[in-house]
Amino acid sequence: PGDEIHGPYYTVYDMGNIRVGFANAALKLPKTKLDLACKLAELGFLYKQIKSFVDQRLSEQSYGLIGQAFCSAIMQELREYYRLIAILENQNTSGKLSLHRLLVWSHDTFDQLRLLSSLCVQAGYLNGGALASCLHTFLQYGDPNFHQLVKKVLHITTRPLLEMLRRWIYEGECCDAYGEFFITVDSDTPEDL
Repeated sequence: PGDEIHGPYYTVYDMGNIRVGFANAALKLPKTKLDLACKLAELGFLYKQIKSFVDQRLSEQSYGLIGQAFCSAIMQELREYYRLIAILENQNTSGKLSLHRLLVWSHDTFDQLRLLSSLCVQAGYLNGGALASCLHTFLQYGDPNFHQLVKKVLHITTRPLLEMLRRWIYEGECCDAYGEFFITVDSDTPEDL
């Protein structure tokens, strides 16, 4: 049930191998259209997976500033998906949308959601500097689109870390409520040293 997508005419299930089941058993589609429907179902599955990750992580009090920044970066990237949905709804109401057009319109968003999903899976339950390091390793990949996406996400994600570093260097303060910074305050040391 958790890995299913329901619509008025279909249910997408078994997300390991995207499969589509139709509410109306008499409804038969040619294999080419069924393949297109399965491909498009993956788009919804990826969105649902990413959104679920972000919602779960943001609900955790201990995720920290860097993790919250990561989730914010992911949500900013999901705006492209929302923009696509608005365009597709407009195309559909004007009667200009077919399965083939839908697939063409969603091609770039597919790639983006696949990449975001990979970032979320690899980030898992990491937080703080470990999360930033994990994202940084993705900069080694050769795909320029992936590299650009990771660069944007990493830039937003590391802002809190860079602010902590700036405050430590210029003001001598260690402001780290979530224990994400690589320097900790030693409470046993007298302040007058």
